[in-house]
Amino acid sequence: MYSMLRQRFGLIDLGNDIKNDLAAWQAYVLYNGGFTFDNNNPSKYLKIPNLIAARRIANVVLHRYGLFKKDIDQAIEIFASKGDITEVLKLYQHMMCQRDISHGDFDKSEEIHASSIIYSILKNVLLKVHPEFKVTEESELLKALTIVVNSKQQNMTPEQKSKCVDLVVIHERHVIVIEWKVIKIDFLEIEDAIAGPHSKFGNSRLNRALTLSKYLGANELLNVKFGKNDKWRGGKTIGEWVLGSGDDSPQSQITRYFKSPEITELVNGKVRQFHGHLVLIVGNRKVLVWDMDGDGKLRNLRLMGPWEGN
Repeated sequence: MYSMLRQRFGLIDLGNDIKNDLAAWQAYVLYNGGFTFDNNNPSKYLKIPNLIAARRIANVVLHRYGLFKKDIDQAIEIFASKGDITEVLKLYQHMMCQRDISHGDFDKSEEIHASSIIYSILKNVLLKVHPEFKVTEESELLKALTIVVNSKQQNMTPEQKSKCVDLVVIHERHVIVIEWKVIKIDFLEIEDAIAGPHSKFGNSRLNRALTLSKYLGANELLNVKFGKNDKWRGGKTIGEWVLGSGDDSPQSQITRYFKSPEITELVNGKVRQFHGHLVLIVGNRKVLVWDMDGDGKLRNLRLMGPWEGN
């Protein structure tokens, strides 16, 4: 019996099971020490047991996306020394395009995208980041880097949420305020790249994302319209929505931010240079970024180009 089983079942079969079945993969990682049972709810949750395991997993994830620790180091060096978010956003766009390929991936909210860039890049476990958000790095450029996140908790009222920026990064030389917006691909008038606009097999999120990936100019992207299924923005272009004068436009929201005493203090501070940005993720494929001037007006639009590995 054993000899027959050995002939019919080998390590390659186990490997296929791990590759195709989530439960099998979790059991394998648990066996090898990558996971352990959660102390509070072991019957429902697993957790990463220690920093060594977390770094091993982080390395694997980075390599899966064709990235290395030095790529993140370089992006954060530029971010910390110049207050320039460009390379960080290019890295995130590169990861996002490879990561978001299943139907549910395109449902990510602003909070999820903001958290993802924080924990995959700005607070990656490979970077010796302490849990109280203060970073201690060998590089002097990264000393005293502090990340403050407004998580927009469920118990906040809509009015309270509208007054919260998503991310503030404070460095000894710079303070960077970032507001995130996401446009889900379902609400855009974009054709299915494979099936075309009139096929009954159309409307695949991934195929529409393939169409979106071919947009190469910022102004071209701003002219994309919201579909009729968008209750509030249907018929408008992305540019009309972002820069509009209505209370629900990102421009109006950011202008309100700048009237708050907290932001005013940051803008007028003499110790650190202020940088404000609106980051717009379009269909989980493109990243647009505007700078904010001292009055909260959006300027200097850029479409993030492809990240090129070193």
